[in-house]
Amino acid sequence: MPLVRAAFEGAITAQWLVHVPDAIEAWVNEHSRLTTNLVKGLSESSSADFRDAAGDVERNRVLNSLPTTSTTQARKFNEMCEDLQMPIDAYTYFRLVSQYAHPSVECVDLYMDRSSSAPDAILLRRHARVDFSGWLHLLALSVLWAIAAASTCDKARRTRSEIQAYGRALSVEPWLKLSDQAWCRLHAN
Repeated sequence: MPLVRAAFEGAITAQWLVHVPDAIEAWVNEHSRLTTNLVKGLSESSSADFRDAAGDVERNRVLNSLPTTSTTQARKFNEMCEDLQMPIDAYTYFRLVSQYAHPSVECVDLYMDRSSSAPDAILLRRHARVDFSGWLHLLALSVLWAIAAASTCDKARRTRSEIQAYGRALSVEPWLKLSDQAWCRLHAN
């Protein structure tokens, strides 16, 4: 499940980066903010190796903040999802798959065997009880959206018809569009 979550988050982020005009600046700024926090943690670490690495990490940080109206969207995935017209409740899917990607009651329940006749027995399954069919569809959507976003860099549009065919097979538009809310935010000036 962590891989499904990562694929989904990566695909939505890729679509957001290619469709929101100032998304790249916001994404770089967010990376810089996270790197600043990492450098602070490394510098204060009890590990000498981590403290020594802080300088190398700091040198790779973008120092100047870039102008953008999309800071909140880069920082909060739910806001990023709201910037795109989605055929699904993207953030709800993200939260649901996160329940199975992080340590949680839901994750533990997948491995619990409740068939024991002893009421106080705790039995664990070797393999989780998961119906992957719904998650495979989300994974297929994620791959499609990621490929479609990457294809925007190909000015010759060599894979466009193939991507459209996959979109038809999955009954979704491969290239997401800006939401009305995002359009209004970006054109407020």
